Amino acid sequence: MEEIMYNFWSQPFVAHVPSAHTDCRPQLGTWHPPRCRTNFLRCTCAVTNGYYLQRWGVHASLDRSLQQLRHELIEDGVPPQEVDDAVADVQAQAARRAAQMQKGHLVEQHISSHYRPLHKSLWGGLRTDCMHSTFLQACDLARGGQLSRCTPGIYSPRQGIYILPVFTESFCQALCEELDHFRNSGLQSSRPNSMNNHGFLFRELGLARLADQLVRDWIDPLAKALLPAHVDPACGLDSHKTFSVLYTTKEGGDRDLSVHHDNAEVTFNINIGGQWQGGELVCFGISENHCESPHAIKLQHCRGFGILHAGAEQHQADSLLSGWRENLIFWCRSSNVRNRKCPRCGETPRLEQTCQTTDEGF
Repeated sequence: MEEIMYNFWSQPFVAHVPSAHTDCRPQLGTWHPPRCRTNFLRCTCAVTNGYYLQRWGVHASLDRSLQQLRHELIEDGVPPQEVDDAVADVQAQAARRAAQMQKGHLVEQHISSHYRPLHKSLWGGLRTDCMHSTFLQACDLARGGQLSRCTPGIYSPRQGIYILPVFTESFCQALCEELDHFRNSGLQSSRPNSMNNHGFLFRELGLARLADQLVRDWIDPLAKALLPAHVDPACGLDSHKTFSVLYTTKEGGDRDLSVHHDNAEVTFNINIGGQWQGGELVCFGISENHCESPHAIKLQHCRGFGILHAGAEQHQADSLLSGWRENLIFWCRSSNVRNRKCPRCGETPRLEQTCQTTDEGF
């Protein structure tokens, strides 16, 4: 594996932005905003696939017989004497996932009724004075069809990986304070995804408006320009799942994340705070066999900076050596793309009607 340690702060970036940004409305050029989806769908694999067994570092699915599941778990490295424990872990996760699907909207309603925000302005949506000038300028160039991986301010250590400053220091600080405030509120919330134990769904916190605006008006033109193979030009990034993740060396915390790809067409991973050593993001490319990937690269996180890549990019979070780190993750979805192939099961999706809480962007 070729390792490239990429330090954001060692690179120059463009800081000047025209004064037209003060009205916070995107300037339309060749770009068209994503269309509005009117129904909510998921692939049936949302119930059966994508279970991660942290103790053994393997993934499992329930779309097969119990005998096949046991055989595949042993093939993936689970010791035969522990396979019963692994099967029980999968079944327990399936029960929790089913309960979350049924009760997710109730959790959201409970939080809305009982949570008292620390920074109420976050619930008013996203303002351009919260975003870095380089990010604003890059998005403007993207809307006008003038953005490329060679544009000053866009760091591209290799094809398919794009890094740039997104949020101001003050906005990152406010987000971290708000998440910590909720963490100390005693209110229950859902896990952000099947692999991370610590973090929050922005929809449940009531911050959907902020996330919607960032995806629709800013991430969408950026992704269309830099990752065109993963975004359908007709529908754009027309839905998303946005959540925070917390890594910490404290007992019981998540220190790392094993190799995986995301249930998304485009992922935007933004660090919003922390003090840590280690914990680099390792990207392997879009490859089934990450161990033999010639595209492996290690990237350091920096506060306020985002890493844009395809959801199909195989990646992992290296273990933290000390401290803590908090990131904001956008799983951005393009319905016309995923309707051809489900990112979770890799097959033509078997669609079923669902609600907004469990919608997966088909």
